[in-house]
Amino acid sequence: MTDTPDKLVMLSQLLKSDPKEASFYEALGRFITSFALAEAYIHYLTRWLSGTDDESARIILGGLRSVDVVDRLKKLLRRKKSSAGILGEYMVPEYTTAVEDCLDQFSKISQTRHKIIHRT
Repeated sequence: MTDTPDKLVMLSQLLKSDPKEASFYEALGRFITSFALAEAYIHYLTRWLSGTDDESARIILGGLRSVDVVDRLKKLLRRKKSSAGILGEYMVPEYTTAVEDCLDQFSKISQTRHKIIHRT
């Protein structure tokens, strides 16, 4: 038997008792939701750059931590471009640099998120 309803009741009481706590948890929820959306975009970009279909990419990337997906995405960005294929057609150096900068920022946010969520 699960105690989830009891935890929800406790959380509800906590939020009602202290408005500062409520605003904290609301902001935390927005942060977590925004991070999840950024993760989804990273997976989408990795699928797009690898040229695989959605099902194949889910098999390859499924279960990987964000840091591992970012690492693979950077490797895709750094591979030599050919005249054929997705990278050869669409990625120009300015875009590659911009994407790598975004991935570096995402990695920093990911580390902070991990510390907040897991209290490490």
